[in-house]
Amino acid sequence: MRESVNDLQHIVRRLRAMASDALYWGADRHLLPSWEEVRGLTARLQARTDSLGAEAIERHYRADINLQAPRAGLEVAVDCADGETVSRRWRLDYGENIVHRLRDVEYEVQAESPARMIGLSDTDRAGHGGPQTTLWIHRLTSPCDSFTVEQRVRNSTEDLAGAALPVHDVLDAAPRPKSLRVTEEEARILGEIGSVVASMVPRAENFWGHEKLESLADDLRSIEVADVDRAGAVWTPRPTVGTGIGAECAIFNAAGEMLLVLRLDTSTWCIPGGATEIGELPAEAALREAKEETGIDADLLGPVRLFSGRHGSHVRIGAISTYLATVRDPEQAARPQPQEALEVRWVSREESRDLEYFHAHSEKVPWAFATYERSGR
Repeated sequence: MRESVNDLQHIVRRLRAMASDALYWGADRHLLPSWEEVRGLTARLQARTDSLGAEAIERHYRADINLQAPRAGLEVAVDCADGETVSRRWRLDYGENIVHRLRDVEYEVQAESPARMIGLSDTDRAGHGGPQTTLWIHRLTSPCDSFTVEQRVRNSTEDLAGAALPVHDVLDAAPRPKSLRVTEEEARILGEIGSVVASMVPRAENFWGHEKLESLADDLRSIEVADVDRAGAVWTPRPTVGTGIGAECAIFNAAGEMLLVLRLDTSTWCIPGGATEIGELPAEAALREAKEETGIDADLLGPVRLFSGRHGSHVRIGAISTYLATVRDPEQAARPQPQEALEVRWVSREESRDLEYFHAHSEKVPWAFATYERSGR
């Protein structure tokens, strides 16, 4: 039963995100009326199990003024001097930065050493309501007693405080099951949405938009009508403006060279990557982005490191997880994909020193080379 509830929450999040993103970018402007229709139908779908009516829900949707993606979150477990552990969970707000928030916590509890990453959790995979939030879990030790830590560290985001969120390995790249069990009335609304989406596919001119529409149209054809009881399965929409999560994949070949991408927008070099999408875990997004931008399939290695997104009031990526990986098939050719990159290139550590990088990639690339070399591969 719980899985069915999560099915509906997931497809609502995904439809809301895609409509919001399309309207945010304004690409393929001739499709914007269709996206408005999708957004209205999605509000009707959510109203099936919500305390608010469709019109009120759609007003919430119209407050989505930023790109919609899984939200960045942070969970900390502070081991205190009296043997107690104090835990907190936060969903980051727009403009916040997960690395800076973690440093603040270390300072507040007088941490004896930097926090250790121990895993992650995800509200979508756990069937929790509200915006999908991926929380990076860290543990740290404080010389303070638990009472002092409780007083110094801000309270958890309310809806995350007591949620049952299973812990995932940071390298978990398993896709979300594509089950979609709904009632007859929900299937009827989804059928209307599917018809609108299908009508947009042949008219989409934007590369990314066409790709995502095809994927959505395919998923909307995989609906199973079931005797689903939605009683008690009520969640309230909220504006989901906040910082998202970036995922990058530093891929190495047998010669120890790293695959880099020359960006279309800035003509600077970077590790392939991008934002996670609704339903994805960061490791899954890192592999997908690498494939989309370079054509290369990769296998992830540990460790992963969190880097700060750019700081300030207009930051929309609050955490960037950079993974190490190896190329799966040595015979597979790396090619820049249409509208993704100007060039892709395998570079040695020495060659990498002479390149002009996009923002913090001047720090990430040396870290990736040094970490890969220490692995002894």
